[in-house]
Amino acid sequence: MVKIFKLHKYSALLAGVLLFLLATTGLFLDHKNFSFMYDITFETDSQSLLKKENRLFESFWNNPADASHQMSCGHRGIFEQTKEESKEILDIQCMSLRDSSKGLFAATSDGVYIYDENIWKSFALGGEYINALSLDDTSLFAVIDKHSIVELDYTGAEIVRHDRVKIDSALLKEDIKLSRFTRDIHYGRGLFDGISSLLINDYSSVVLIFLTLSGYIAWYFIRKKKRAQLVRSIIKIHASLFSIFAIIPLLLLALSGILLDHSKLLGSWMKSVNLENAYLPPVYRSLSEDIWSIDHDKGVYYIGNRYGVYESSDLKQWDFASKGFAYRMKRIDGTLYISGMGAPNRVKVDDNYQMLKKSPHMFKDISIEKEKNIFLAHHSDVQLPEFTSITLYTLLLALHDGTFFASWWVWINDIGAVLLMVILFTGLARYMKRKKII
Repeated sequence: MVKIFKLHKYSALLAGVLLFLLATTGLFLDHKNFSFMYDITFETDSQSLLKKENRLFESFWNNPADASHQMSCGHRGIFEQTKEESKEILDIQCMSLRDSSKGLFAATSDGVYIYDENIWKSFALGGEYINALSLDDTSLFAVIDKHSIVELDYTGAEIVRHDRVKIDSALLKEDIKLSRFTRDIHYGRGLFDGISSLLINDYSSVVLIFLTLSGYIAWYFIRKKKRAQLVRSIIKIHASLFSIFAIIPLLLLALSGILLDHSKLLGSWMKSVNLENAYLPPVYRSLSEDIWSIDHDKGVYYIGNRYGVYESSDLKQWDFASKGFAYRMKRIDGTLYISGMGAPNRVKVDDNYQMLKKSPHMFKDISIEKEKNIFLAHHSDVQLPEFTSITLYTLLLALHDGTFFASWWVWINDIGAVLLMVILFTGLARYMKRKKII
């Protein structure tokens, strides 16, 4: 038991600072929709960090009447570019820009906006987080925070219909790859519907933050032979069910973190491992809050989720149409373009889904200019605004994945994850010994 105690103590002392950093940054990164993550910025000369900032862009629009006029949007807001200048014209999060004969519209963290008389104005659904948007000649179709579809007329005053999507469980029996499951678990969406998975991750992060801080405080005062009563109180909470309940989710975060650290190296293997639907957590048999993309055409609704594309004529009965995570959708001249996340990009022409060749993985938006596809992706064809600052989100992400320090820092993170597992197992052994369970 003495050896277990020493292993527990020295592992914690060695990895504590790193684990505190990973837990704190992970806690914030799980809530990437929070606006303050993008309102707080830091000036920097680091080109690698500024390059990461481009990942926050989500959509773009090129003015068909003026080739020099472009708008791009993302979590930092909406930006307008002309021959003369580039400037921010709306400072709220924007997930999509879509146009029709009725105008240019934006899906934002504060409802739907319309570009009218050269300014952006609130149009409908104020206060709602709109993560996807689709337009046709008569209506707008907005997705509220991945769970509800709202159809609006072009006055913005009337909600034609508001439906939560419920897909029959018989159509949710797809297997998934280990690569998808790993990401879902680590990002707080891999166990239950709603925010439950996210709250479990939050709880685990808070516990780990407390364990690292309380462990260092107790160790310091024990060495100094001071504050004995405080130390006893800290240890009592430190070694309690409060910590024990976090062991399994912390193990999942540690293991998934190691795999994600080396996703390029292990990618092929992770995609080759198939996880059967019957053994997956409950979220994969409901996906009631998993609408990542939407489209509507000729009376047919299309939604994209982790399994693929589903079609419906009434938002009640759904049919499974195309397999593979449908991350984004956009219809151009009757053709539906579908971006895959860990899945192939596709197009739907008439009634056929086909592979979209020569397209970047997980593109966020697309336009066609002079018969050429223009993509917004990690390696973008789109000319984006240039920044001299990074957001708090980008800084936290760089700290969390280690790129803030060096490209090889992932191995340090791996060591921290392994030591966390040692800490959890030795801590559990000590707890069970104290409670005379073993």
